[in-house]
Amino acid sequence: MRNAILKRMKKAENNYAFIDSQNVHKGTRRDLGWELDWTRFRTYLKEKYSVSTAYLFIGFMPEHNNIYDGLQKAGFILKFKPILPNGKDGVKGNVDADMVLQAMIDYDTYNTAILISSDGDFYSLARHLYNNGKLLAVMSPIRRKCSTLLRKSAKEKMVYMENLKGRIGKRKSTALGRNPTKCLFIAISILYTLSDNAQVRFLCIISNTQNDTFTGSRAALSFSSSSKYSRPEKPNALPTMFDGNASSATARSRTVPL
Repeated sequence: MRNAILKRMKKAENNYAFIDSQNVHKGTRRDLGWELDWTRFRTYLKEKYSVSTAYLFIGFMPEHNNIYDGLQKAGFILKFKPILPNGKDGVKGNVDADMVLQAMIDYDTYNTAILISSDGDFYSLARHLYNNGKLLAVMSPIRRKCSTLLRKSAKEKMVYMENLKGRIGKRKSTALGRNPTKCLFIAISILYTLSDNAQVRFLCIISNTQNDTFTGSRAALSFSSSSKYSRPEKPNALPTMFDGNASSATARSRTVPL
């Protein structure tokens, strides 16, 4: 009964997130050394903090339209800011004023707010929300880079992303999955190099030429003309993938670029 009541109360919460995208991106990628998965991050905010609306304040660059589409599909509301040249970091979009303004425009709409940034420019907003019982949390990518003023304003409401890599970081399998063909060829190459079995090595060659029936057949004929169980000389890598000077029919097989 108690769990059911708590679940209903959580569903009734209407919390907003205000995210400084540039600060978060740099904090995770440059300072923590890992990539943030924005889709997983949006899910985390919803499940952990019952965030119904997540504003993402971001500088606008036309060549990044595909990134913006992905962020919108993940569930973020994008608030664009014109960018300015920045000698140190290339470009910069100052979103501080826009983020504070949006938090005040929606002040009566949300129950509580979560601010996501390490920037000390938000300390006044954090203090105002805290004093009025409207601050759910201030989330900073990394403690040692977080503003002292911001930490003092948020007090016990401070949380850090540095321990959340397993929940919101990009999975390695996700990155590999973007190029399954490359992963397959790498696996075949390793198998070919390590195997002592002639038949296994032959199958590796055939796998590499499976999209080219002619060259695959010629490789098969070349192999069958030699001793059936003889072990071919073991090169350093799979010929049709890496060695343009490979002899026999495999040298005429189509080279597959990685």
